[in-house]
Amino acid sequence: MEIKFKSVFKKDINNMLLYEQAMNFKYSDKLNLYDLDNYFISINKKTKDINEEDYYNYIYNYNNSNINNYQRYLIIIKFCKYLIRFGNTNIFFEEIKFKDNVLYQPHIYSKEEIEKIFNLIDNKKYKNTRFNFEYPVLFRLLYSTGLRISEALNIKFNDVDLSDNSINILLSKENISRKIYFSNTMKKVLNKYFKLIDFKNNDYLFTTTKENSQLTFRNIVNELNIKTISIRQHDLRHTFAVESFNKLIKMDIEPEEALLYLEKYLGHSNISSTEYYLHMTNNMKKEIIKTMKNYKPDLYPKVKGGINE
Repeated sequence: MEIKFKSVFKKDINNMLLYEQAMNFKYSDKLNLYDLDNYFISINKKTKDINEEDYYNYIYNYNNSNINNYQRYLIIIKFCKYLIRFGNTNIFFEEIKFKDNVLYQPHIYSKEEIEKIFNLIDNKKYKNTRFNFEYPVLFRLLYSTGLRISEALNIKFNDVDLSDNSINILLSKENISRKIYFSNTMKKVLNKYFKLIDFKNNDYLFTTTKENSQLTFRNIVNELNIKTISIRQHDLRHTFAVESFNKLIKMDIEPEEALLYLEKYLGHSNISSTEYYLHMTNNMKKEIIKTMKNYKPDLYPKVKGGINE
């Protein structure tokens, strides 16, 4: 599903994305811009001005938003500055200081929530019938391996080795190549998937986009009425990390060992990135884990079913 902006600012939003691309700036998140676009529609905005009330109501009072107020602040102030740069008048913005802990609080999905999510995904039907098979596999893979969505979408058929339950991840976000492993339950899911679709060696496992998969995940979580601060498929990675850490603690793995291993497994370039996944969660013990001596598939979340088992 392609993201289309529909508010009075639709042309300006698209132009801002083109400008960022031309200037080689970091692209704005289209889903966050989609959230802002929906806000302008919800207040029936007809004129191209942003007043003080528009500005602060979006940040603090927009109840239909799928992102938190800090993310809303970042996207609207960026958009306001862009409009002013290109000659728009009657555009209000004001710098706001946020405490560090307001940045983002990930939602760690419970076992019950994960089961409900997968049950609903398995029974969803899409216009593109391939997605009926693709999304159940994709979201199970994200949850059971902790992959980033960008990494999952770059996997090709010949990157997967079912003989040792592994996937080669080539040059990920931080230019780190690594091998990740999956459980036997995930292997069964992939086996079914490979029987349903005739893959060639260089075919990508998934044909969806990052934006479309995120929208699909948001729709699923909203339909289930799961209460979260914001809805991100990236929180499946947080959930994987927390569950794995908890299992390691219960196995009496030394904290000093486990974090270093998971740093490599998650594809982080330094230990602080791995620690971030934990200090942002409220339910983790203070003694967090750094490396595992030997890989054991049972340490990682096992997932039920897959593709209408």
